[in-house]
Formats: sequence, C-alpha cells, structure tokens
Amino acid sequence: MKLLNIRLKPKFMLVFCSLMLFSVVTVLATSVYVFRQYEEELYRNTSQFLNMSIDSIEQELSAVDKTSAYVVTGDVVQDILRDPGLDFSTREPVYPFGRAYLSLNDLLLNHYGRLPYVLSAAVCVNGKSLGIGDAYAMEAALIEELTLEASKGGGRPVLHESGGRLFYVRSIVSMREMNMRPIGLLALQVDLQRIVSDSLKSRENLNYQPEIVIFSKNGGLLFTSFTEAGEEFRVQPAENGYRVCRLEGRDYFVSYATHSAFGMSYAMYLPFDSVARSLRLLRTMTFVAAVLVMLVNTLFCSKLVSQIIQQFNVLVTKMRLFQAGRYEELDRYRSDNRKDEVGYLNRSFDKMAGDVKRLVEENYLTKIAVQEAQLKSLQNQIDPHFLFNILQTINWKAKTGKQEEISHITEALGKILRYTLYKKETLVPLREELEIVEGYVSIQKYRYGERLSVLIEAPKKWGGAMIPPMALQNLAENSIKHALENMLEPCVIRIGAGESGDELLLFVEDNGPGIDEDTLKKLENPAGADEGIGLINIRKRLSLLLGERYTLRVYNTGRGTRAELLLPKPGDEKWR
Repeated sequence: MKLLNIRLKPKFMLVFCSLMLFSVVTVLATSVYVFRQYEEELYRNTSQFLNMSIDSIEQELSAVDKTSAYVVTGDVVQDILRDPGLDFSTREPVYPFGRAYLSLNDLLLNHYGRLPYVLSAAVCVNGKSLGIGDAYAMEAALIEELTLEASKGGGRPVLHESGGRLFYVRSIVSMREMNMRPIGLLALQVDLQRIVSDSLKSRENLNYQPEIVIFSKNGGLLFTSFTEAGEEFRVQPAENGYRVCRLEGRDYFVSYATHSAFGMSYAMYLPFDSVARSLRLLRTMTFVAAVLVMLVNTLFCSKLVSQIIQQFNVLVTKMRLFQAGRYEELDRYRSDNRKDEVGYLNRSFDKMAGDVKRLVEENYLTKIAVQEAQLKSLQNQIDPHFLFNILQTINWKAKTGKQEEISHITEALGKILRYTLYKKETLVPLREELEIVEGYVSIQKYRYGERLSVLIEAPKKWGGAMIPPMALQNLAENSIKHALENMLEPCVIRIGAGESGDELLLFVEDNGPGIDEDTLKKLENPAGADEGIGLINIRKRLSLLLGERYTLRVYNTGRGTRAELLLPKPGDEKWR
C-alpha cells in the first residue's frame, strides 16, 4: 500500500529508468559504440591505404598532364597545326607533310617514349591521327568520340574510357590568336591497369589484397581490379566515407575517396569475411541479451503500471458517465482512499462533476424562464401576414373606388415592408435598393407634390454593386428631412453613381440649406449623439461588412448637402 501512495512522477521515473538503464546502456553502450569504433578504426586504416594509392596514381597522371601541357603549347605543335599549306586529310604536299610528321614523331617520342604508362600518343586533326604507338590504328569514329569528350572539358584534360582503353585527351588551341580556336587534339592511351598494379606492389606484405574501382567525373567506370565487375560494383561515391556491404556472397568493407585533381573518384573494397562473421555473432548475442533484459524489465514494470492504469480507467469510466449525463452513477466510482496524484485527479473530477450538475440544473431553469418570456413577447407582436392582408384589402378597396393614388401608396408601402421584414442578407444589389428608393420617393411625391423632384442617375452597369439594405433609402429620407422641410422653394435631390479610382462612389445630394455644423460634428463623433442615428448606423455597417476604407461621408457643398458612399466595384476581390 505504501507503494500505491508514492507520487506519480517517481512511479513513471522508476519504470522508464529501469528500461533505459538496462536496454540503452547495454545495447547502445556495448554494441553501437564498440562496433562504431571498430568500423572507424578500420576506415582510418583503409582510408590511409587508399590515399597512399591515390597519391601514387595521381602522381603518375600528373606527370603525363605536365608533359602534355608543354607539348600542346609548344612551338612545334602550334606551327605545324597552324600551317595553312598542310592538308592533314590527304597528307599533302608529301615533302612538307613528311617533315611535319617527323617533327611531331620526334616530339612525342622524346616526351612520351620515356613515360612507361603511355601506350600511344597521337595528334589528331580532321579525323586523322599522327604519332607513336598505335596512333595510326585510331579509327575516325574513335577520334570523333575523343574530340567530343575533350570539348566538354572546357580546355582542361579529360580522362575517357572507350572500348576497354583509357585515353587522356586534351584540346589543342591556337595560342597566337585571341579567340583560342581549337586546331587539333592530343590523345594519349594510358595504361591505368599498370599504374594501379604498381601502386599496390608496395603493399604486398599485407595479409589481405584489396580491390580498387575508379570512376570518371561523369560517373563512367574507368578501371576495376575485379575480374568480373557486376552492376553492384558500379556505385559511384558522392563523398568521402565508407560502408559495409555483401557482394557475390562475400563481405566487403568499402572506403570512398573523391579528392582527385582529375575529377575521378575511388572505391576500395576490402574483404573481411571472418571479421564480419564474428561481428554478426557478437551483434546477435548482444541483441538477445538486450531482449532478455527488456523482457525482465517489462514484467517487473507491468505490475506497477497496471495499478496506475487501473485508476485511470476508473477516471475514464466516470468521464463517459458524465458525458452521457448519468450523474447519479458517479458515486459508485468514488476513490477517496488514495493520496497520490491519481487520487487527487479523481477527487477533483468528482467536485467538478457536482458543480457542473448544479450549473446544468440552474441553466435549465433559466432557459425555461427565457422561453416563456419569448413566447409572451411573440404573442404581443403584430403578425406581419395580418398587416399585409390589411394593406391588400386597402389596395383593393382603393382600386374599386378608383382611388389610384391611395392604391399606388399602398403597393409601394407593401413592397417596402416586405423588403425590410424578409430581406435577411447583410448586403443587397444596388438595383434592388434603387427600386425601394423609387417606391419611397413615389410615396413622398404624393405628399409634397411639385415641391419634390428626385433624379436617379445611376448607370445600369453598377447594378450589381453590393450595398447594406435601406442605406440609400435612409440617405434620401435624410435629404427630405433636412432640405425639403426647411425650404419654401422646390427641392431637387440627385441620386447617382460614378467611379472614384478603384472604388464605386454613390452619392445623394440636394439643393437645401445644408446641415448645421453641430449635427455634422455629431456624425463624426457619434458617442452620446441622439441625432443622425440612421447615418451613424450606415457608417458602422459599412465598416463591419466591407472594412475601414469603405465609409460614409456627409458634408455641405455651399448649394446644399451631399452624402457619399464608398463601395467596392462589382466583381472586385472583396466579393469573392
């Protein structure tokens, strides 16, 4: 029982520390660390061996490269290839061409004849080759292939493998012209097999014989010491590093190097079958030991965790009962004897459930009282259908009695009432708002007669613009109130629409005496104002529905009052 009263955090810490102590320390510290250190040490040794071999190979290729740089820029090659009197395609004229050939032959023999790893050296022009070794045996297709590879090098030497032979190719450009025009090609057949073999001879005292694979800059296979190089050996390294792989039934430790002055990359395959078997056995034994330790810890921790989970299950059961509204069953799962965090959670939940139950009951009673109040309020309201029926009766009676004015007023009033009662949209098209304004104006004309003149000049193309309902009617009503009723001469009210930059500008203006300055100030600062409520309402609706930039502006023009509504144009992103 004392164990049950331990705080929740130490319980979970005990579980996880037990698992982590035996599994992580045993598995990671003894397996990963040891194996990693062994592989790192093996990589350092093979990397050192590989770097020594690379240095030897690169040194021999550098000797070839230095000699080639001297040859292609020397006067002999430059003079011969730039001589316009020599035709290398037909090898004529015979005597000058013979002299040129002997000069080239002596030059190549003098420089490459003493390099043991150069099998042949040729200068190629117009699909023909001149030189030493197998230079004359070079086919036109091979010359064209080598010329194309050399052009990709951008003036730098390129190593290219073709037909099992490795060629060092370099473009010969005119050194006496500013355009660096290509005038020929230097092609050397390099014995890479011999270079690699000689570089490994100094390591023959090793108790293992590594295999080397060399790749060109573009990923082509330049050399492999494997007798049968399958596709699995053609994985070009992207960076320095190592990996362990199994190829053709043998285990290899592979070390990669990419730091070549000629753009080549190297892979050294080191066979270590016996070591790999020992490592696999050690890994297996370590894994089995780790599994046994984890099983023991799992059995030990399951009893401890199950006691904790049991109380959480009780709490989940009470939550489900609470969600279903079965509050009366919660007392069956009370847990007052526990003193740890789980017991505190259960007691806190019980208290919360009691508080919520009490609030639900109070809210239920409140809702009943509100519904009764709403019912009484509805009973005291006038039924809109009853009002429309009365208007229709008046309209029918007026038409029967040939009272056309009363009939028109009744119809217009019915349309306005329907519009105000049944229009639930927050924004309506301008064309619908204009219809309501026309109906309202027609009623007012029956009252004021010739004293009132209203001109509606809104183009039909703006009919799709959206506007808060009754906004334009309120502006027209405001003009009648402040203009017509305060003047003796006829009042002219203009309602129009036009463009204002990227927005649409609606305006209502009159020729009245204008609005006094105090009223205008109250419109700008509506706090506590009891006048201009309709205009303030329009401004607030515009701000809420369309944003702060769309607003209502009212000002005196000196010839009356003008009210302007700034709205988005039809099709603007605001409506999407």
